[in-house]
Amino acid sequence: MPVISLPLIKGKEVDKSADYRDFLPVNMLPISDGAPNADGYFTNHPGIEQIYAGTTGTSNGGTFNVVENAMYRMIGNKLIKNGAQVAVTESIGRSEFAHSSLTTAFTGSNGKGYYWDGVTVTEFKNWQPGESAQGPTNYDLSGVIDVTRNKSRYIWLAPPGFIVTDLQNEQRPDFVAPIYSAESDVDDNVAITTWRDYVVVIGRNSTEFFRLTGDAGQIYASQPSLTTPFGCIATHAKCHFLGGIAVLGSPRNMPPTITLIPENGGQKLSSPEIDKILQTYNDNTLQNTVLEAAKWKGSDILYVHLPLETICYIAQTQTWVRLKSGLGNARWSGIDMIYNAQAGYVECGDKASARVGKLISEGAQYGVEQEFYLQTPLVKVGKSCVYDLSIDSVSGFANKAVQMSVSATENGYTYSAEYTTEISTPLDYTTLPIMRRIGGTRDKIGFRLRMVTADEINISGFNVRIENG
Repeated sequence: MPVISLPLIKGKEVDKSADYRDFLPVNMLPISDGAPNADGYFTNHPGIEQIYAGTTGTSNGGTFNVVENAMYRMIGNKLIKNGAQVAVTESIGRSEFAHSSLTTAFTGSNGKGYYWDGVTVTEFKNWQPGESAQGPTNYDLSGVIDVTRNKSRYIWLAPPGFIVTDLQNEQRPDFVAPIYSAESDVDDNVAITTWRDYVVVIGRNSTEFFRLTGDAGQIYASQPSLTTPFGCIATHAKCHFLGGIAVLGSPRNMPPTITLIPENGGQKLSSPEIDKILQTYNDNTLQNTVLEAAKWKGSDILYVHLPLETICYIAQTQTWVRLKSGLGNARWSGIDMIYNAQAGYVECGDKASARVGKLISEGAQYGVEQEFYLQTPLVKVGKSCVYDLSIDSVSGFANKAVQMSVSATENGYTYSAEYTTEISTPLDYTTLPIMRRIGGTRDKIGFRLRMVTADEINISGFNVRIENG
């Protein structure tokens, strides 16, 4: 009567097209540290606790200004500094941010660039009469979609080129040579960022790197040896992650994937299951995707906010997780997660309201219980009886009893009725979740675990005893 251990990190299910699919854990993070009867364990994804509530609008981006030690957020069309509204902008779409020792710069959905100098919001525009001994300028500064900071200059992306600001006045274009373009591919430039000393211009199908030349007549020059034949699908579908730049994109004429550049010309992060999810959207729909990175209890997490759902990649275990809000299939509400160095926690905005929260160890989102799922793979056991299903769980920390509902499947598509047992009760440190008798199998068996709680969860060591019939 052998006891077998079933992994929870990569469950299997079958979809309506009879395709075997990876079941992504829901709201549960795999941790690679050792645990009882297992090489790792699952813990709940952090919940959210409200810090303050805005008036109207949803989160449209933000940054932590390390010079001012201040958190800036765009909620709707309102610029928020440390929770207080400081300005109202013309734009109501997503914004990209950068900052210097003098200003905080951000983009508008109206194709303009803006600066907040601590008093007023001003627009990135040409030199005006009387501002320079050399006179005014008339460069085309329209169509701004992204901004970054590199070597004492702001750099605004305004396809088909990018615009470099002046060293003497960061709110004006360089007087002599402000405009450059990435020409390694005919694709449109969609995003810009800084990586090490380079300015990185990301197109739809390729990525080009630029470096300072020391020549006032040509401030930046392309570095062809670093050009990567992999692009990004939209301005907000990129972020810094693990020392590189994570992007949702693809090479020319290829379906979208999630890749880390410039490592080895592009290190793929998305699994075949994630690629299947991405290919349910077309390029136009995917342009609303937002990528961002955060760190939680030592885990590096890449968040991919797709138009209809949110998934995240856990770097240490190289696994993907699905995030949801509430009891059902509601899209996870958190977005724009930024570490607040002054307060010492990770802040996040909201996709559906003007509130701002912080990540917490408990599973609750704004005080509401959440649903958590894990699933085992299908295991071939032949004709047999299954007994003594058990798991290891850290119990006694819940404010009220945490229940786990277990259902079984023989084909990955249809499931049995749920069996419910308690896995943690207040002040009870001896709880051992177990099902004494499960039933007979004809060929294969797999299990799905469902939990609903506002508290912390910790699960490892899923075991069953098999007796061949």
